[in-house]
Amino acid sequence: MSQWQLYNIIFIRQLQKIMNQQFLKILSILLYLILMAGSAYTQETPLKIQLVHTEPWGYVVENTNKQDQKLVGIWLEVTEAIAKKVEVKFDLLLAPPARINRSLEQGNTDLSFLEQTVEKDAYVIYAGKLFTYGSIIVPRKDKEVRLNSYEDLYETRIGVVRGMSLNPKFDSDFELTLKQKFRNYEIIIGMLKLGRLDVIAGDSVALPYLLHKLNFEERVGSPLILQKTPVWVQFSKKSKQLHYVPRIRKAVEVLRKEGAFEQILYRYAGDRWKIE
Repeated sequence: MSQWQLYNIIFIRQLQKIMNQQFLKILSILLYLILMAGSAYTQETPLKIQLVHTEPWGYVVENTNKQDQKLVGIWLEVTEAIAKKVEVKFDLLLAPPARINRSLEQGNTDLSFLEQTVEKDAYVIYAGKLFTYGSIIVPRKDKEVRLNSYEDLYETRIGVVRGMSLNPKFDSDFELTLKQKFRNYEIIIGMLKLGRLDVIAGDSVALPYLLHKLNFEERVGSPLILQKTPVWVQFSKKSKQLHYVPRIRKAVEVLRKEGAFEQILYRYAGDRWKIE
């Protein structure tokens, strides 16, 4: 072997050694980036979700010694079903509808589950329809309370939850001068029991549930149906988590087709909630 050939062999071996070292460096960098990406995924900021605070939608129960509290309700189960499909963490907060609307508008929460309205169109992104319930008005049984048609409402004392959307005409009808707004259904039902209100307006899930729980269902008449109302996942347009919208929309579509949301409603409200 000539000296020139020996030099070539040495040069090639050194070059291979350098290339192997560079390859290992590049491989190490790639592995580091992959690990960092995985770490970032697991440490992603949880979605902030505000839920309507009323039974059976979202409420807190205490254990027997009243030391621990647990969040339960329809919206918790809906949230968990969606989160399982999307693989996302979330922080939950209970709030009245009016506050949730403000939070969505101001970007103080990422999403909620509410009725679609023209007003909300300006500040939310709709990320999937969950289900449809009825917007109803339930009268107190009294010979002086008549509720056969919408026109009867003009002479009727109405209780409605502040911030809740039931029907475009009903929501914006300023001629319903006897309509009063309250924080929650429980207060309205109490006013109904005392005879200070004639009817209560709300949704076909919570009203039958609460009237039964508060032992007042035998003292109300048949409901007047305003409309069938779709309920949607709604993202604030100011949310910093809008990259979740496509994934959540897809998950909601799959779960709705599977009947998962309606099964949750049936567990809490039986078959009284559905308006045919």
